[in-house]
Amino acid sequence: MFRRKKGIYALVLVVLMILSVLVSDGPGYSLASDTSSIAISVPAGAMVKGSKKTIKVSLKKSQIKKISSSNKKVLAVNSKGKLIAKKAGKSIITVISKDGKKSNITITVFNKNADMVVNKKISGKKRLWHVKKGKIVKKSGFATDGVYWYYCKNGFVNKKKTGVISGKVSGEKALWYVKKGVVDTNYNGIFFNGGYTYKIKDGKVTDKEK
Repeated sequence: MFRRKKGIYALVLVVLMILSVLVSDGPGYSLASDTSSIAISVPAGAMVKGSKKTIKVSLKKSQIKKISSSNKKVLAVNSKGKLIAKKAGKSIITVISKDGKKSNITITVFNKNADMVVNKKISGKKRLWHVKKGKIVKKSGFATDGVYWYYCKNGFVNKKKTGVISGKVSGEKALWYVKKGVVDTNYNGIFFNGGYTYKIKDGKVTDKEK
């Protein structure tokens, strides 16, 4: 009976994997997750006071009515979609189209000595580094850039890692589904690994069977 269920799970997994490839925003970007047709993304890596990023929207400029920040003291945004970090805190960036559709993405701005994932050059290598108090964190685990959570090993994001990993994400310790180094909180389905079947909801493992 379980083998039959496992076969069904495998079929469902294939379908879900195909769909995930079709909607994926690719490595290095953080895709806002909501039911609207507007996708919002920003380059990966934490923002600190004074840093700037250009927001990317899946609309033509002529289709955008407004781009706004819920907390301008933390994160300012101009008409061209340029984000400017003012101080540590959180802000919700909202995009409204001229036809009334709306989407948003939440971004955290960090203090310079915070525990975070940054995109910078260290020792001649530019990559997504896990740093805390200005130093590389060598211990394996999860860290965030203020939008997504990443699996880090040897001081940087392991973009090759796909699997189920135990750790703390957004203050919650659990088994998490990681895809190419990023915790995929949009994933709902199953994952087979090491002879186990993992049932996953919103990126978190809810059940495990052998």
